[in-house]
Formats: sequence, C-alpha cells, structure tokens
Amino acid sequence: MSKLVYIALGLNELSGSLPTDLCGNLPFLAGNGIYLSRNQLSGAILSNLSLCSHLQVVSLSGNSFNGQIPAEIGYLTSLRILFPGSNNLNGKLPPEIGNLHNLVDFAGENNQIGGTLNILVNMSSLHELSLWRNNFTGNLSRDFGNLTMLTKFVIFENYMTGHIPTEFGRLKKLVLGLNNFSGSIPHELFNISTLQTLLVPFK
Repeated sequence: MSKLVYIALGLNELSGSLPTDLCGNLPFLAGNGIYLSRNQLSGAILSNLSLCSHLQVVSLSGNSFNGQIPAEIGYLTSLRILFPGSNNLNGKLPPEIGNLHNLVDFAGENNQIGGTLNILVNMSSLHELSLWRNNFTGNLSRDFGNLTMLTKFVIFENYMTGHIPTEFGRLKKLVLGLNNFSGSIPHELFNISTLQTLLVPFK
C-alpha cells in the first residue's frame, strides 16, 4: 500500500494507538490526508507524522490521544486542516505550529493544552480557530488583528488575562467568555461590520 494517499476511518470504534511506522510506509499520504476522528484511539500523536510531508488534513478529534502535540507537526507545511480536539492532550502548544502558514482551520478544543496563543499571530491563511476549554494563559496580542482571513475565534474557558484587544480583522464569530480578562469590552468590537456572534461574558 505504499501508494496510498488517503485514509478515512472516522466514525468507527477503532482502538489502540497509531502505527509507529505509519508515514514511513506511506510516504505519498497526502490530499485529504488522515481522517480518524470519533474513534477510541489512544496513545501519543506521533512525531513522525512529519514524514508524511504532503499531508493537507490531520483529523484526530474525538479520541483519547494523550501527551503533547509534537513539535514536528510544524514540518507539515502543506497542512490546511488540523483537528486534534476532544482528546486528552496536554503540555504547551509547540511554537513550531506557527510555521503552518497554509493552515486554514485549527480546532484543538476540549483538551488540557496550555502555553500562549500568540505563537499563532503569523498564520496568515487561518480562517477558523477553536481552542476553547483548554489551559491557555497570558494576554492576547493585538497582532491577531493582522489575520485578515480569520472569521472564527473561539477561546472560551481558558485562563487568558489582560485586556481584550481592539483589533480583530473581519471576524464573524468571537467567543472569549470564561477567561480572566480585565478592563472593559472594547467598543471597537461593535464596529466590526462582519461580526455576527459576540460572546464575551466575564467570570
């Protein structure tokens, strides 16, 4: 199966861990990539996924993967969709993820991932960011306003602090509630002409 370019085994009851030689044996895995969401898979997300260098989609949500998102994920420079949400992932979000300049959709919600979100401010292709119910801390950089393609920014139930930035580009959905933000809600948010949903309740 060395010519295999697409794996779609989501919505099953598969268990166990990912094969350690997955990308070593499938060097051409690309296109729509790996879809394994909503199974019962566990273990670590393999660092050698980076050997599948042409991957465009990694969808692993709704499993029981644990450990950290490997730094090597930053080598998947063709990646457009990354879904590691609703697992048992922890540790800090690796700064190498900021190298994914073609990433359009990043959904890593409902884990225990921490660190700073500001490593994402140069991901110029990003349309949707969903990292709610995690352990992210620190302030939000005003440079998120430079992500002009970003339409969805959902980070409720984290531990973010500082003031809410006034710059958020062309968002349609902004959800910041259940963090530790301080100060007032910037009136500039109400001037975003594209905004359809705004949820910023404070704890």
